Amino acid sequence: MAAVKRPKMSFELPAEAPHAIAAAPVVAVQAEPAPLAAPQGRGPGRPKVEREGERAHLGGRIDAGVYRRLKAHAAMTGQNTQDLIERAVAEWLERAGA
Repeated sequence: MAAVKRPKMSFELPAEAPHAIAAAPVVAVQAEPAPLAAPQGRGPGRPKVEREGERAHLGGRIDAGVYRRLKAHAAMTGQNTQDLIERAVAEWLERAGA
């Protein structure tokens, strides 16, 4: 089988490149360290300040049948599941005195 001649790829250096690179002067650059930025967000010792209307993410798994009933009730009443769950949890916490 005859060898197939490929065209040079753009990332292949020409034969004279190693000599040209070796002959190039090396310049040492010393950079000043970047100034430290002011701390962003929360960190140790920084309590979270809650803003009015701010929402937190809640994730979890519930029984599939309960979820179907929740979705059906939300659709029948024109509400969304998030509002129903939030109201139910708030009422439960109120009854529990928490």
